[in-house]
Amino acid sequence: MKMPKIFIGKVVEDYRKRALHFAFTFKDVLYKLLVVLLTTTVLIWLSVFLYGVFYYLYMPAVAHTRPVHFIFEPCKEEAGLCSFPSANVTLAQRFKDHLLMRGQQYHVLLDLDMPESPMNQQLGMFMVKIDLKDYDGNVRKSGTRAAMLRYRSFLHQLVYTLAFAPVLLTGTFEEKQLVTVELLSLFEDDPNDPVTHAIIEVQSRHVQIYGAQLRVHAHFTGLRYLMFHFPVLSAVIGIATNLFFLILVASFSWYHWVFLPYHENVVRVGFDDATYKSLEARRAELKERMEKQKHMKVDSRLRSRSLSYDSLPVIEEYDTGKERHKIENLSSLPSSNESLHQPRKITRVSTKEALSILKDSSPGTPSFGSEEEREG
Repeated sequence: MKMPKIFIGKVVEDYRKRALHFAFTFKDVLYKLLVVLLTTTVLIWLSVFLYGVFYYLYMPAVAHTRPVHFIFEPCKEEAGLCSFPSANVTLAQRFKDHLLMRGQQYHVLLDLDMPESPMNQQLGMFMVKIDLKDYDGNVRKSGTRAAMLRYRSFLHQLVYTLAFAPVLLTGTFEEKQLVTVELLSLFEDDPNDPVTHAIIEVQSRHVQIYGAQLRVHAHFTGLRYLMFHFPVLSAVIGIATNLFFLILVASFSWYHWVFLPYHENVVRVGFDDATYKSLEARRAELKERMEKQKHMKVDSRLRSRSLSYDSLPVIEEYDTGKERHKIENLSSLPSSNESLHQPRKITRVSTKEALSILKDSSPGTPSFGSEEEREG
């Protein structure tokens, strides 16, 4: 009966250990998986953010549109224009405002909304001139281009009118043409002296115009061309490139902090390589100095306390018959035998008085004083 119980107990213990091992292992794996998923998510969003910032800073606006309002001098005696229609178009309000990006080329276009009137059809070609000026009124760039209505034969015009008669009668469509004139090609603005306004002039007194607008269209090349015409492909490549470098940096950081051994920090003292000492060496040296100073203080205290009463300096007084003298040091007594055999009086003094006497006189030299000084 004991053998089955022991066997069952071992099996239960083995399964319990396996279950605990699986639980701890599963917990570790789950934590690692969560860390990996969180890190991957952060890196992906960071890559998207970096690409968006780069696109915003690198890509200029595709086009800038400004309305054009022509003015002219009317004739007083007959109907019509007595001057060329002209317009002043403001591109930037202040000198520091930059409408065009530095280093980017632009096409300057003028859209003319012209009716298919008999006068415009008989007009033929006409010239359009533009002057780009800076804040001070200096001309930075000029251009002149020819324009005209597109030709339509009588049969073409008749078929077109019959086919679109319902919408033409309702006013949805109109018999007009949009004439686009490219005034400047591949214009590049000067960032130090930017263009602030444009002067447009139609050099014809018989032209008829519904309305007009000025367009400054960016001409993309290279990377900007790919990013503008293939935005999805460019976004995928850009985000993948950012993600690759971010994962590379994260991997190197993980390897440095987890797998590399700890290196002791070295503190440089001075400018010579021989003076470089590690932090632990400097701590040990400082500790040794502190211990030495502590021992010196203790020794000095012990020496001061070990002075017994008998070891204090003895003040000897002897009488030579004429006057009494005070001798601080026994070795400094007079060599005369007569003076040595004179009766002497030995006086014990305190430690403070002895130290003051030794401080006032040089070593080995007796200090003599009068009786009044001694009594004082």
